[in-house]
This record gives sequence, structure tokens and C-alpha cells, in this order.
Amino acid sequence: MIPTECRIGEEGQGFKFFTQHFTYWRTAQSAATLGSAYAAFSRAMYYLKNRKCFSRPIGGFSHLQQELAYHLSRLTMCWLLVEKIMKGFDKNLDQYYEACMLKAESLEVAIRVLTWSMKVHGARGCMECTLLEKRLRDLLALRVADGVTDVLRSQVAKGLLGKELYELSL
Repeated sequence: MIPTECRIGEEGQGFKFFTQHFTYWRTAQSAATLGSAYAAFSRAMYYLKNRKCFSRPIGGFSHLQQELAYHLSRLTMCWLLVEKIMKGFDKNLDQYYEACMLKAESLEVAIRVLTWSMKVHGARGCMECTLLEKRLRDLLALRVADGVTDVLRSQVAKGLLGKELYELSL
């Protein structure tokens, strides 16, 4: 038992502090993750406009244009969730499940963007000078930190379905 003078908050508030910490931390991680993905996206945009193949910029190829739009839309959706959660902090809202969703999905989106950006760059995308391979390794490491994607998605399901239905899956 922890002495009263050593406690932070009242008896039974430990999980509340835990979820507040992870809500903030996962949101901050997601913002950093998205920043890394946006940097890779910008690098790919530059390459699409300036790298020529068959006498024209590779950005003229429709399959690359489709992927460009796909990735930007997902990055934007994740960023909107970051903003929503940050506004909720100002109102002291409980957003534990939203932060779980954000970390899981923004990380997976960022990994896809990095992989795509490396593909746009061809063999050069794997070279250290582009920093793309380093960014991808960092994101893959974040898949493990503070909750893997599957566990985070399970937490979202628990928030939506309730504890009783969630526990049936255990």
C-alpha cells in the first residue's frame, strides 16, 4: 500500500492518470509520425516533378498520381484526428480510445507513405542520403512502442462495444 502523502490523486485514480498520460503521449507520437510521413511525401512530390523518365517527369504517370492522392488523403484524415484530440485536451475530455485509434492508424498510414516514397525514388529510395530508409526504420520501431497496432485497435473496440463484449474476445 502506498502512503497517502506519496499518492498523486485519490485512491483508485491510478488508471485515470495512466490513460491521461497515454492519451497525450500517443497523440504526440502520432503528430511526430505524421510529420515524418509529410516530409517523405514532400520529398516524393519533388521527385515526381523533377525526375524524368521517357522524356517526361515521372509525376505524369497516372498510377503514381493515384497513389499520391491516396496517401495525401489518409495523412490529412489522421492529422484532423490529431487536431480534434488536441482541442479535446483543452476541454479536459477523456479521449483514450481516440488516441489509441490515432496512434494505430497514423503509424500504419505513415509506414505506407514511406514505403511509397521509397518506391517513387526507385533504388535511390534505399540509399542513406535520402533518409527515407531511416525514417521507415524509426516508424517500424514505433509500431512496438506504447502499444502495437493490434492491441490499440482492440482498445478502440473495447471503447465502442464495452467491457463485456471486449472480454469475450480474451
